Amino acid sequence: MTTMTTTIERGGVIVDFDIELLPNGQARYRVWNTDFGDTLDEWPSNQWRTHANELARQIICELEHRLQRGFVVQMYEVGQAYGGPEEGGWWYDYRQPIECWFRTTLAEAAALKKELMADAAEGRGYSPDGRDYDGGVAFSIRFDPDEGRWPPVRPTYS
Repeated sequence: MTTMTTTIERGGVIVDFDIELLPNGQARYRVWNTDFGDTLDEWPSNQWRTHANELARQIICELEHRLQRGFVVQMYEVGQAYGGPEEGGWWYDYRQPIECWFRTTLAEAAALKKELMADAAEGRGYSPDGRDYDGGVAFSIRFDPDEGRWPPVRPTYS
């Protein structure tokens, strides 16, 4: 079973979703973390409860819109980089986006990710710029291409 996790923010409220691809090809959605918590019925004001329900509807509409747009399979170079000679030398983990592929459904994206992972495990990994990567490669399924590296700024020893 393939699971994708995404976060949607609306009106200062953040909601996290798990989207699971079931064996029959259908998707199941689960809210697993929200600023609302499970306390909508405990909010003292009807105005706040109405506002929370409206935000929840907006977030569900945004999720449905993103599901209709399709999915991106993202390839990353991952590894460790040398941070510096302090205290005998230290290292940090990094992740750099390399390439991405668009797929219409979560099932197609999951199949492509599985194929790319198998190719990488057998040493037949895709290298868009023709070089070998110092680290390894990792893959994720996302709604939008990831343009940033992680960490965003090279860490310093403290």
